[in-house]
Order: sequence, then C-alpha cells, then structure tokens
Amino acid sequence: MEQNWKQWLIMEFGSSSMLACKKFAISFWALWYNRNKVLHEGIRERVQDTVVFINAYCLKFEQLGELSGVMQRPKFDSWESPKSDVIKINFDTSYHQKLHKSSSGIIA
Repeated sequence: MEQNWKQWLIMEFGSSSMLACKKFAISFWALWYNRNKVLHEGIRERVQDTVVFINAYCLKFEQLGELSGVMQRPKFDSWESPKSDVIKINFDTSYHQKLHKSSSGIIA
C-alpha cells in the first residue's frame, strides 16, 4: 500500500506543472497541520476554512514568486564559518502530550 502511494505521488508530481506541484505541496502541508491540531489539541477545523486557507496561501505564494523575479537576490559564493567570536546555536524540542514527556537538543 505504501509503495503504491509513493508511486502515485511521483507520477502526479512528474506529470504536473510547477504551479500544480506547489498547490499539491501546500495542500498536503495544510492537511497535515490540521491533522496535528486535531490529534494534539483536539481542535477540528471546518473543511471550508482549510480550503480557504489553501487557496489564500497559494495566491500569496504566487505573488511572492512574481515579486522575486523583480527583486535582486544576493550572491553567495560559498559558505564561510562565523567569525572567531561568534557561535551558531541550533535548538529544537518536542513534547508528547499523552505521555507527558519532552525531549530537546542543542547543537553549537
């Protein structure tokens, strides 16, 4: 079953326009977000609200794409380490509500 789903997704993305692929990705993300709200917070959104959100997000995404063609992007030749007196720190955490357990990690 899982392999069929992956093959379907590959075929859909491979045969669709870039705009359609973006709409698929935004829709999948919005559905996953709503699924997590139901699972973790018990909040169930109306289908109409989710559809409105997806359409609005797609429109904003398209507008940003049009804007990015006008704006100049800075060029980065290669990655450089921070100055000697600077430390970059990444932090992430998660919490399992039912088990009342959390975990976190820090990378410096």
